[in-house]
Amino acid sequence: GPLPWSGAKVPETAGWIGLGEPPSVVDAPLLVAYLDAYWPAFYSVADGPRPMATISFTAEILCDPSKLDPKAPLFFRARTIAEHEGFQLEERMLYDANGELLAANQQTFCVIK
Repeated sequence: GPLPWSGAKVPETAGWIGLGEPPSVVDAPLLVAYLDAYWPAFYSVADGPRPMATISFTAEILCDPSKLDPKAPLFFRARTIAEHEGFQLEERMLYDANGELLAANQQTFCVIK
């Protein structure tokens, strides 16, 4: 996906995510951390750094994390699905290499002026 502050046309970001040193097992807290590790999708359309704050955060784990290969990277995708007066509603998803949805996250961000 587009890099932060690249002036992209669509507020989205995507890429592979994993740890440099894999854990012995994958657990729910690690999946939640992965869901929150990337920058807000809004940054892809912004032309420079802007302070933002998370207003709400909801995550759903849709798999048994202990069955995941700790060495396998996961695919992350996020997109802004609504924006109003500086508030950004974003959906974030984690997939395995086969495209199976493992976890979902909805966050509301606020651009601080």
